[in-house]
Amino acid sequence: MKRTLQLRRSLLTCLLISSLSFAPVPAAPQNRQPTIRFVRNPDPAPDFNLTALDGKAVTLAGSKGRVILLNFWATWCGPCRAEIPDLIELQNKYKDRLQILGLVVDDKHEGLRDPVLYETEIRALLGLPIGNVKVETFEDTGQIFLKNADRATELPGVDLSKLTPEQKISALHKFNAQTCNCGCTFTLAQCRIYDRDCQISKAATSKIIAALAHHTPPKPAPAAPPASSPRQKEK
Repeated sequence: MKRTLQLRRSLLTCLLISSLSFAPVPAAPQNRQPTIRFVRNPDPAPDFNLTALDGKAVTLAGSKGRVILLNFWATWCGPCRAEIPDLIELQNKYKDRLQILGLVVDDKHEGLRDPVLYETEIRALLGLPIGNVKVETFEDTGQIFLKNADRATELPGVDLSKLTPEQKISALHKFNAQTCNCGCTFTLAQCRIYDRDCQISKAATSKIIAALAHHTPPKPAPAAPPASSPRQKEK
């Protein structure tokens, strides 16, 4: 399970090429333009080497020049099965310009995605027309990439609301200085970003917050009375 989770963390970066960092395309009000969003300066996805069901090797390098959509799914997941026909249709429609990879995992699923959203992002990344949809980019401040975890002011599942601004800065510093003991080799902040279900990093960050929240800074010593001058003593 731990090996699967670590592989999942590495491969999640591949989604950043296409559709991890998007805002859903809602049913647009009359005066509002639908929007998709991408990270402005994404990290390059790490290469990997997997074996497909047909025994052939699957590598990231072998898909160079294509948009890659990496989909984590499980046989017990109803929404996962429901979206397979849409993914197959997308693959057939964009053929060798798109590579959809399905990775079977045994834990967690974030829900069914809209195939229209998938296609809009794929077309945007391929430089194809996307109609009245606006494309925005945003600066990652720790929500997406591990390298920017130290810039995050909020972390998944971490409640900093009870801390003072000074305590919050101290807590974030500790989150980026301490390594999570779950075996991921990440800092606590990085682990919260890439595995918000990790109970070890959640407990560790909660402990740090509790310690800071209950810490009372020492009261300053009362100022000493001013010494009397010789002239005052003579009086």
